[in-house]
Amino acid sequence: MKVTCVGTDPAGLYLGILLKRRDPSHVVRFIETPDPTTRPASIICNPIRPRLKLTDAETLDDLNQAIAWSDKVTVATDDRAFTTEGLRYGFVDPKAVTDSLKRRATELGCTFVRGDSRSSLDAFSDSDLVVAADGPNSPVRTAAGGFHPDFARSSNVSVVFQSSEPAGALRYAFRTTEHGIFHAFTLPRGPNGSSVIVETPAQVLRVSGLDRAPPECIIAFCRKLFSLTLDRIVPAANGAVWEAFGTLRNRPWHSGKVVLIGRAAYTSRPSVGLDLRQHLEDAEALAPRAFPRPRACSAPARLARPGSSMCGATPACRSSSSASRSSPTACGSPTRASTRPRPTSCARSTA
Repeated sequence: MKVTCVGTDPAGLYLGILLKRRDPSHVVRFIETPDPTTRPASIICNPIRPRLKLTDAETLDDLNQAIAWSDKVTVATDDRAFTTEGLRYGFVDPKAVTDSLKRRATELGCTFVRGDSRSSLDAFSDSDLVVAADGPNSPVRTAAGGFHPDFARSSNVSVVFQSSEPAGALRYAFRTTEHGIFHAFTLPRGPNGSSVIVETPAQVLRVSGLDRAPPECIIAFCRKLFSLTLDRIVPAANGAVWEAFGTLRNRPWHSGKVVLIGRAAYTSRPSVGLDLRQHLEDAEALAPRAFPRPRACSAPARLARPGSSMCGATPACRSSSSASRSSPTACGSPTRASTRPRPTSCARSTA
């Protein structure tokens, strides 16, 4: 089977790893698309889900080594600070995760080529499965059609900073100004320092004049307001300094032979977290359903329903389905002629 993954979202990389683990003969190609943005640190474990669990042991070991742990949460207002301990959180640098998964995928035989996700889908006509892992504004999703993305912008706007100062706790800070409230959210990045997200209502930003201020003035203002070490601003995908977070949802997640994964499928606010973790878990759910019986069928499985069978669209599927009525096949278990045959994984779906 030939799989083309457009973009290198961690979920797409992990899917490639899982497919190669299942069947090394799969041809998995990644189209590396330009991604000028640097994502802030991500919460990957929290008190409700304190341990990362993945089916691929080597990938799990790599990611566990990249997690920065903290059991302290601090909330500070203008005149008071509250600290609680014993609530265990795990944080990862998304870039470090991407680099680790890319190395693992390369070792397993996945290939990487430079490209543009805005290319026509005709360029991937020789692929059995096309994976859109090219972010929230996915050009592949737009080109494929059949999806119904719901993209809602927040009424708040935020700016993301990189800081070389390590953070030993998950920190929330609220400051009241003459214009309104500003909120700073600090996440550890391990040895790479920390990420700081400063958020405020759009109206407050306009009144303060910071929406028109140059980056150096924004950094100076936030440094003074929160007493934080802020090295630089991480621009949004469109190059803007301030951006309203976009909550993305899609229904369905696949159309034809194109499937969405990672941030091309849905997004979650950084303050909530677990989005990267959920994206990896999505890859684990997709891998066995995309090609449930390697080497037996040449068409991807129906992706919408976990219990559905192969599509029966190819001669191999149809012949295997016919043969399974009286003899063992590569796609299913032997059936007895005296009993009603059970459907095999290559039988035509009745859904």
